[in-house]
Amino acid sequence: MNLPVPLPSEPHRSEAYADWVRAHDPGAEAAAVGLLADARDRISRAYPKAGRALDGMAYLARALPPGHLPWFWDTMAHRLISWDLKAAGRAYTLARTAERQHALPVDPAWRRENVLLFARAGALPVKELSGHQGWLAAELDPAGAHEQYVRVLTAWAASPGEPPADLARRVRASVRAAGLDPAEEARVLAPLIGAARGKAVPDTLLDAVGALLADHPQDDEVNARLLEVFPESRNDAAAWLWLLLRSERCRAAGRPVASGPQRGGLARFVQPAADPAPETEPGTDAADGEGFATVTIGRDDAARLPRLLHLVAERGPLAAPPEALDLFSWRTGVRRSIAALVLGGLPRRQDHDEHLKLLRAAPYKANKDMAREYGDFCHRLGDAGRRAVLAAGVPEDPAELWERAGMTAAAERMAAVWAELLGTTPYVDEELAGALEADLGLGDGWARALAAGRASAQAQIPGGAGFVLVGSRSGGLALHHAEADGSAGRRLSVGRPFHAEPASVVAWALTERPAGDPAAQGAAALYDALRARLDDPGTLIPLCWNSTLGRAAAEDPAFVPYEGTVLPCPEPPYREDTEPSVAYDDGLFVVAVPGRDVFLRPAALADPQRVDRAVRLCGELGLPGVLEAVRRIQAVCGEGLARMVARASSTPVPPGGYEPNPALSAPQLVAEVAGALGVGADAAALHLQLLSLARPTDRNVRRWNGWTPARHKAAQAELLAAGAITTGRRARAGRTAFVPGEWAEFKAPHLSLETAKLPAHVVSADTSDFHGPFTRLLAPVPPHELFVRAWAQAAAGK
Repeated sequence: MNLPVPLPSEPHRSEAYADWVRAHDPGAEAAAVGLLADARDRISRAYPKAGRALDGMAYLARALPPGHLPWFWDTMAHRLISWDLKAAGRAYTLARTAERQHALPVDPAWRRENVLLFARAGALPVKELSGHQGWLAAELDPAGAHEQYVRVLTAWAASPGEPPADLARRVRASVRAAGLDPAEEARVLAPLIGAARGKAVPDTLLDAVGALLADHPQDDEVNARLLEVFPESRNDAAAWLWLLLRSERCRAAGRPVASGPQRGGLARFVQPAADPAPETEPGTDAADGEGFATVTIGRDDAARLPRLLHLVAERGPLAAPPEALDLFSWRTGVRRSIAALVLGGLPRRQDHDEHLKLLRAAPYKANKDMAREYGDFCHRLGDAGRRAVLAAGVPEDPAELWERAGMTAAAERMAAVWAELLGTTPYVDEELAGALEADLGLGDGWARALAAGRASAQAQIPGGAGFVLVGSRSGGLALHHAEADGSAGRRLSVGRPFHAEPASVVAWALTERPAGDPAAQGAAALYDALRARLDDPGTLIPLCWNSTLGRAAAEDPAFVPYEGTVLPCPEPPYREDTEPSVAYDDGLFVVAVPGRDVFLRPAALADPQRVDRAVRLCGELGLPGVLEAVRRIQAVCGEGLARMVARASSTPVPPGGYEPNPALSAPQLVAEVAGALGVGADAAALHLQLLSLARPTDRNVRRWNGWTPARHKAAQAELLAAGAITTGRRARAGRTAFVPGEWAEFKAPHLSLETAKLPAHVVSADTSDFHGPFTRLLAPVPPHELFVRAWAQAAAGK
């Protein structure tokens, strides 16, 4: 007997899979509850990379019986809706795929309500919309299938999702299957398009709806919504304008053209201003010659739009010159890609993948962060704001845009409106921000922090209000940022400790940027702010999950009850018999008992006795992974970064040179290596780089050393002839020269490298997953120290 499974009222907390198992496979209930808890942890650890979370869920799903798969994937899709709509849609597709592949029975009521949930959220994939239409046709009579399909389309229209390009075809097929006429197509399609305000609507769809409305006019309320759509068209919104202007044909045939509900006896309508007013009822203000007004909204009146469209057709599209982009960026503080998008007309595409492809392509070249920021700006502007910004760019005579400096003048006007609507941010150096993105995958906030000084640096370090432990639904403990009132804020995860990004920015700025770069001063301020936070005894860092250490802490008298704030779990536990954990503290470790959550107090790393005890404890319990995690944090809290900061103010490297160039940072050592190998200075310098550095790609070496490709190849050939290196091609290396020895391969975005370099960079090599003190492979000490250490080991035959 099939028992109903309730649809989650809060999708991000969905327990649908556990509910289904409880009703249909009671013996697997405990496993299902544990599986959902594991999935929740994987989602938390994968944030903000939803694709990685899905990969982890797929690994969990491999052992499930076929009948469990749709319910597991639907539950995962529910939980992803509030995070990533595309990932939620992928999980939904996996649920439906499992049903089809294994010919599983489907609960019709659940299926209908579940698809509405995803449609309302904008997470229903277009492919699955087709699948659902076919399923309805097979499940219900034609009229009932059409009614249910319109429910789904109506829910979709009210969501953030954009209408499919072939929506008119889909509706026509449903209408015809139900034996209805084209008037039903117009009745269904007009409200759907009217709900697409601010969305990308394909011109072909607008044309199809316009043709229907010319023959099957709708009421004033529907027309009003069409008037307010102003879609993000692929081209120039001309199709939307033609849709509205087709109401002229309706009026000429004696049909009403009012496009808004009456308010105070007035109704809004659209027509050219020079045309005679529509007929009115006798005795009204309008009939007496009053009540009509010609209104120009901002600068985007209908008189200039046809002129602009004509000029584009005649003279070709406008391209924003570099000086216009620079001016907009200077006046607003946005990145160059955003400036290009704004001056390019704030474009959008209906399909999400096509939209991202558009943003990535020239002339915009927006990466994922820029695409996300662009979407946020568009959302904040809203329909009226976008129109205002674009209208500001069009002068009274649109032909001025094609004149010299016409686009620069337009950029200045648009920047003024942008600043009025959204405000401005400090200008960020495009080269610095681009280098941070390319090397570390970090946003421009860190570039601004490096350029803005000490106050900005302090604001970039999380944890200003402290940290609190909070009970979790599985019985463990989770670390959260504290809010100003002491309540729990954002959760911290093992995979994303708060110190990793600022520490990476410091190490990067002091080793990868040229000597004398202004970013070095910002890095020193950032380091001071980071150390202040790490040296605070109240600061904790999520270290790992380890039940062995949890059990040992319960019996070890060195662990005493934790005196910091521990808040109870704000939600009921997953199981009624769940025992909440208590935090125990030995000064360095804070451990959940019973449980597996382990946290570290970085301030205690300054105490050699506490560090020695941690080493002994990990050795006695057989916990090398825990000790490695401690060493990674120790690399940040130790003196390596402090020596980098000190080196920046006293380096022998001349301004514009690079610390990773041993010819500048360690010239005596280069001479020693050249003599030992019997090679020239260039070859000796390259040998030290290949021997010591984690990322000596061809591009990096030429940048650091100021070499041409020919000079680089000559030095490499000399080393090869001396037998000091091997050459070839290896995946994710970025170079063809290597030091002999074992090779460690890491997943993207990390580079693979010689295994012998890992200890010096405090990186684990047990798997292809990267585990290091920074977000990327970076030097934890000044590069000249790496050169000295690596050469000493090589000379000793290690």
